[in-house]
Amino acid sequence: MKTKNILFGLLFVLGFGASSCEDKSDDNLTETKVYISKSGDISVNVYNVGEDVTYKIGAYKSGAFNNSATAELTVLSDAELALYNQTNSTDYKAIPATCYTIDGSKLAFSKEEKNAYITINFKPESILSIPDYKTSNYVLPIQLSDASVTINEDKKYSFIKPNVLEPTIYLAKTGFSNIVIDDGGEATIELDLPLALDFENKWDINCSLQANQDLLDSYNTAQGTSYKLLPIQAYTIDPNPVTIASGKKGATVKIQINRDKLDYGDYILPVQLASVSKFNIASDSDNCLFGVSYQAKKLSKLTWKVVDFSSEEASGEGANGFASLILDGNTSTFWHSQWANGTGQLPHHLTIDMQKEVTVVQVDLTRRTNNTDTKAGNFYISSDKSNWTKVGSFLMAKTNDAQPFAVTKSKGRYLKIEITESNRAPFANMAEVDVRGIE
Repeated sequence: MKTKNILFGLLFVLGFGASSCEDKSDDNLTETKVYISKSGDISVNVYNVGEDVTYKIGAYKSGAFNNSATAELTVLSDAELALYNQTNSTDYKAIPATCYTIDGSKLAFSKEEKNAYITINFKPESILSIPDYKTSNYVLPIQLSDASVTINEDKKYSFIKPNVLEPTIYLAKTGFSNIVIDDGGEATIELDLPLALDFENKWDINCSLQANQDLLDSYNTAQGTSYKLLPIQAYTIDPNPVTIASGKKGATVKIQINRDKLDYGDYILPVQLASVSKFNIASDSDNCLFGVSYQAKKLSKLTWKVVDFSSEEASGEGANGFASLILDGNTSTFWHSQWANGTGQLPHHLTIDMQKEVTVVQVDLTRRTNNTDTKAGNFYISSDKSNWTKVGSFLMAKTNDAQPFAVTKSKGRYLKIEITESNRAPFANMAEVDVRGIE
């Protein structure tokens, strides 16, 4: 009997507990609500492509219950917008109804669906025709005006500001980039140059590229450099023209540079987006400069000597100032023209004995660190230190890096560096001189 009573009690407790859980199963679950997914101020880029531009705006159904629901998105009336501005201290102006169409306003959510959308069709030309469009806060004011479930009042409004832009094609890679080619590497260098656009593309757009000498000249002038134009036989741009296909946001051309078609030296391939079959070219992203440095091997200068110089500063620069320091391999030391107990005058010169005849194709000059005195000059080659042949010139940029200068490929034992111009005349100095060529 006692056992039966215990069993009966357990059944009673379990039954009561189950009943209690069933009655309160929904106590802590949230109710179904709807709200605008992108509420508040929304800026939308609308590209003026000659036709309507679509934009989707939607509502989101939240909550723990899988309920079906309906809702409606509508444009605020003038009176509603005025009241909103007054209540919230805003200055919205509604874009005219001629600037857009809306494909329906009703939203329907199935039990499983969380998102539903309507489509807005903006008319860019009509928007641009609004007299004070650029200076006033024009928006398309959307509200969640009705729903079969609770509306989240904090996310009830969306003020869509259409930012009308002209569609442009541009180079996704711009600026200057440098490629160093040497005799021990690959004979062909391949580079990617991507073209891009930001708008929905419904067309096949043909784009042509070209090498532009004016870009090279402007770069040399601005940077104080003397790059040469990369010879046309030394590169290909493929395909050219290139097509950005309908539905695509870009295309890529391949640039191949052939080392075997180059002499030693420093070049630039200044690529410009020259024409497009539709729309415009972005003027601030229409070119890319590829620096191509084809350098010969740097020759060892361990046995070289400076055998002649116009002047040196033997006392005023402490351990520095001596002509021999241009060959010590240390950019912290430097030669300086005489200024104590007499002043050396332009032009200055330094003559290097390379101890044997070599073929010179490039001379690298390194400034005295953080000093820009030395400006320009010439290079000469000789086999007997008496008969000299001018093989090149230099104009130094304002950088501490070694500056390479191509010269006419020449054979000789002696190299003379003549400095004809100074940024602080008549003074000149130099940290290091290196020669590239063939022994």
